[in-house]
Amino acid sequence: MACVRKKKNGSYEIIVSLGYNVEHKKITKSMTYKPDENMTPKAAKKEAERQAVLFEDKVIKRRIWR
Repeated sequence: MACVRKKKNGSYEIIVSLGYNVEHKKITKSMTYKPDENMTPKAAKKEAERQAVLFEDKVIKRRIWR
């Protein structure tokens, strides 16, 4: 499951955990989502959660490893 955190500047950080590597370090991928300025806080949070699901699908299902 993706983790969504609100940042001070109004954007959202989305983090997806991919498990651990052979050295027992956590593997994560992250992205930043910045909502439109005219969105309400509730709509922005809902859209950030939707973006988190899409990003998680992109990372896990399609195996994008950068």
